[in-house]
Amino acid sequence: MSGATVGRRWHVRIARHVAVDAHRRQRGTITWDALPEALHPVAGADPDADLIQRERLARLRDLLAALDPEKRELLALRFAGHLSSTEIATVVGKRPDAVKKQLTRILQALKERYHHGA
Repeated sequence: MSGATVGRRWHVRIARHVAVDAHRRQRGTITWDALPEALHPVAGADPDADLIQRERLARLRDLLAALDPEKRELLALRFAGHLSSTEIATVVGKRPDAVKKQLTRILQALKERYHHGA
């Protein structure tokens, strides 16, 4: 393993610890700025569509809030941090295939809960 790779992993671990500490001091929410722009509510010409979109986002927000912190962290690293499964594995100290499988299961469970109202 090269020194650059070890150095990068070290920096990612430090960043993770700083983020976890900051998260513990703050309320457990993600700001709108951290969400992809496609998920931002847009005021349009159709108030009914706007209401439906706000309800969908509220539903998604509730489902994410109900996840345990470790699962939310994996999702945040993947989608807000734009890290690959391999990079996430380095940060959380797991094997890449285990991270990939866990992300798949989390997303599948969220999808099922979202569509079935559970």
